[in-house]
Amino acid sequence: MDEKQANNLISFIRKVTYSVTERAVYGISPDPEDNYLFDLAIQNNCVFIVSDDSKLLHFKLKPVPVHTTSWFLKKFPVS
Repeated sequence: MDEKQANNLISFIRKVTYSVTERAVYGISPDPEDNYLFDLAIQNNCVFIVSDDSKLLHFKLKPVPVHTTSWFLKKFPVS
């Protein structure tokens, strides 16, 4: 990928995403460093989180469902 293609890709990503500042709302994930994932998911009304982290997948008190990447690719195949 050359510099022009990279700049075009970055420009495209900026057009289809937006930046948010998280407000802490969740504090009991199995790994305290993962609390931000639930914070962002809750604050942005996410339907699910995609992660292969076994602690998150087996966590019983998750406020947002957590699914594996293989589940995601089966549900939303990339052509």
